[in-house]
Amino acid sequence: MTAPKTPKVEPSPNISASSSASTATVDVTPAATTNPAEGSSTNASALQVRTESDSAIVSTFRVAGDRPVYASQLAISETYSIAGSIRPIQASRQHVVEMMGDRPIMASGLDIGSTFQSSGLRPISAASLVISESYRSMGDRPVASNEIDNPVLLMGFLD
Repeated sequence: MTAPKTPKVEPSPNISASSSASTATVDVTPAATTNPAEGSSTNASALQVRTESDSAIVSTFRVAGDRPVYASQLAISETYSIAGSIRPIQASRQHVVEMMGDRPIMASGLDIGSTFQSSGLRPISAASLVISESYRSMGDRPVASNEIDNPVLLMGFLD
């Protein structure tokens, strides 16, 4: 198996000659696909490699070398300063319920049955898992189906 080839990217004229390394940006964008057999369309994720020459550099700023600033559609609601650098906070529709220090705790529709303490307080989702008595093994641990009730809600709690 061979490694995928990285596109060669020439430095932009807006970047000083001292910056010898150039990088490519990988965008994951939804792409509509149509299944002619079923007559339906779905949204799938498509990877696109965008090089510096594909984007217009708006300006540059100097932190550990000249870095390009690209024009984008992101809406920045505020900025956050950490370790001497200013980081943008993207505007979103998520609702912050509480702050744990500097970390936000977001509102969730996950129905929590109980919690346990292991490297922090961890939620146990209330679910309707059907445990088969015939497959109890490995230290009397229950075995259930791999079907997840609501994977979108669960993803925020996975490590």
